Amino acid sequence: LVVVGDTLLAAEEGGALVALSATDGRELWKTEIGGRLRVGPSAAGGVVYAGSSDGDLVAVETASGEERWRQSLESGVRVRPLVGEERVFVGTASGRIAALDSRSGEELWEVSLGALAAPGMALGAGTLVVGTADRRIYGLDPDSGKERWRFETEGAVRGAPAVTAATAYCGSSDSHLYALELESGRLLWKYRLDGPALVPVVLDQRSVVITS
Repeated sequence: LVVVGDTLLAAEEGGALVALSATDGRELWKTEIGGRLRVGPSAAGGVVYAGSSDGDLVAVETASGEERWRQSLESGVRVRPLVGEERVFVGTASGRIAALDSRSGEELWEVSLGALAAPGMALGAGTLVVGTADRRIYGLDPDSGKERWRFETEGAVRGAPAVTAATAYCGSSDSHLYALELESGRLLWKYRLDGPALVPVVLDQRSVVITS
């Protein structure tokens, strides 16, 4: 779910994007995206972005539900769209990460990581952080998609990472929470959990929270 002002946005697995009044649950609009929606939507700047199993990334006006643009990717969207400055980042079932122009939907770059990415990504100061099922955490240049660094864990990375201005945090099925230097990918510390970490990392002002 995504809350924008007094509007609650939800993606139905059957292929519809729905806007509800956050105060009383009244349906404001419903737009058929097509295919199946296996990851949640993201919203910024009056636009909500949703990706389908058919490989379409669709931008919809938050106020009206009117489709602004649609871009076809080469396989189904399996990573929640991440909205940056003038760009939307998304991952596909084939292990590709793509950056699109948020205004037009034009594809700016695409790279293959060779493995399914975690359902969410994180964007920090000049680095896009992506975890993958083949036990790796990547730091990519958001302007070009070029690999800046990679870090090897001992288990699949299935939960979305989180970042601060200087640090990336990511859990792994090897039962560790990792803290990496955002600029270089250097290991700062790791914490042993009592079981695999398969969910997103959550940050507040002083704490890093992970569920095993």
